[in-house]
Amino acid sequence: MKWLLSLIFLLLIVLFLIAFKLYQLAFSRTGDRQKAFEADHNQIDTPVDEKLLPVLAKKEMWLAGQKEEQVFITVDGLKLTGFIYQQNNLHQWVILVHGFGGNHQEMFDKAPYFSDMGFNLLLPDNRSHGQSEGRWIGFGWSDRLDIVKWANYLRKRDPEAQILLYGISMGAATVMMTLGEDLPAYIVAGIEDCGYSSVEKELTYQMQSLFHLPSFPILSFVSLINKFRQGWGLKTADAKKQLAKNKLPVLFIHGQADTFVPVEMLAECYQAQRGPKERFLVANAQHGMAAIVAGAQYWQAIQGFLQRQTNFHFVEEDYESIRKKSI
Repeated sequence: MKWLLSLIFLLLIVLFLIAFKLYQLAFSRTGDRQKAFEADHNQIDTPVDEKLLPVLAKKEMWLAGQKEEQVFITVDGLKLTGFIYQQNNLHQWVILVHGFGGNHQEMFDKAPYFSDMGFNLLLPDNRSHGQSEGRWIGFGWSDRLDIVKWANYLRKRDPEAQILLYGISMGAATVMMTLGEDLPAYIVAGIEDCGYSSVEKELTYQMQSLFHLPSFPILSFVSLINKFRQGWGLKTADAKKQLAKNKLPVLFIHGQADTFVPVEMLAECYQAQRGPKERFLVANAQHGMAAIVAGAQYWQAIQGFLQRQTNFHFVEEDYESIRKKSI
C-alpha cells in the first residue's frame, strides 16, 4: 500500500512540474517571444500571399501619413503604453486590441480601414506585451480592466468621445470579457474576431491539439499556479459569462477553417450574448485571417453592423468607397 501511495505522490509531482513548465510557456513574458514577433513582422524578404499585397500597401501608405502619440496609464502598479492616431474631431474612437505574443503593431493592417470610416484610434500594448510592463500574460481577463481604464483615459482627453472596442484572437477575448463589466455609456459596441470562449477551454483545446495531453489534472495545477501569480483561476476567465451580462451590441467574426480557436467557440459566445448581436463567418479563413480572405466584405460587414447598431458617423463613406479602398 505504501508503494502505491508513493507512486501516486510521485506522479502528482511529475504532473505538477509539467503544469509549471506549461504555465511558464503560456503565461510568462519572454524576450524571445517578443523578438520572434518583431522579426516576423519586420521581415521584408519573406514571400507574401498576393491577397496581402494591397493590405500591406495600404498599411504603409497609412503609416506614412500618421503622427503617432505615445501615451500611458498605470494599472496594478504597471505602466502600460498605448499609441494614439488622431485625425479628426468627430469624437469617435476605436480601441484596437492585439493578440497573444504581439503588440500594437499587429493592428496596423486594421487601423487604416477604421481611419477610412472616420475613427480616431488607440492601439495599446497589452500588459506583458510590447512596451507595456508586466511579467504575466492575462489572456484577456486581467486585460479587461485595462481596456476600461484606457477608455476612461480617452474620455478625459476627449469629453465627447464615443468608443468602439475591436480585438483579434486574445484581443477579441479581451473585448468580450470587457463587455461584461459595468461600463460607462461612452463605450457603445464591441467587435470580436476569432476570440475564445474561455481561457480554460482554449488551453484544454491547445493541450490536446499541440501536446496530446489530457487537461486533467494538469490544468488544475496551472489554475492554482495562476491563482497564486495573478489572483484568478482559469474557470473565472470566461467570455461567455461576461457576454451573458452584456447589453451592448457585438459583432462576432470567425474563420470557418480556424484550427487554433475552433469556430464552435463563436457559436458558444454568440448564444451567450445578451444584447444585440450579429455574426460574420468567413469560409476557408484560418485563425486571424478573416479580413484577408474576405477582403472588402469584411469591412462592409463591420460598417453595416455599426450603421445598424450604433450612431457612429461615416464621413462620405459607403460600401463602395470601402470596397475601392480595400483593393
